[in-house]
Amino acid sequence: MTPFAAEASFDWAPLFITWASLSASGLDVRFADGLTWRMALAELSERIGGDAVGLALDERHETVVLQRADRRRIPLPWDGLRAMADVAYREQLVFAEAHGNAVAGARIRGWRKAAGMTQAELALASGLSRTTISRLEGGQQSPNHATIQVLAAALRVSAGELTTGVA
Repeated sequence: MTPFAAEASFDWAPLFITWASLSASGLDVRFADGLTWRMALAELSERIGGDAVGLALDERHETVVLQRADRRRIPLPWDGLRAMADVAYREQLVFAEAHGNAVAGARIRGWRKAAGMTQAELALASGLSRTTISRLEGGQQSPNHATIQVLAAALRVSAGELTTGVA
């Protein structure tokens, strides 16, 4: 197994959008790595809640901004479009979420055990259900900000210590 580094970087630029076009067929998008993808007009209209009449690509090539007929602007970030267009990218997101949930769960379990608490005791102290504590620790559920706050308070640690080990 390759050890984890303190820092990691990834060149996202090849995934950014280089070109976008709106036509009677739908929204066409080309990513910097050459992948081209089309969202059919009917699906596009459904997703944005109306008819698109124009588009712009932001200066950093991260977001397609559609303008609806009612002049409302709807941003479509590159990563959401990429996830729809690219099965491999979508699978990477699923893997990353599962890994993140597992890491968060292990940290919660570690702090709970260090505090000498059972799951039931942590549930009582935090106001969460024991089932929620079990799902979090098992990596089956992702903790949101509010959950992290109540768990940290119940464990008498900061949210930073709970999530990253940094006070």
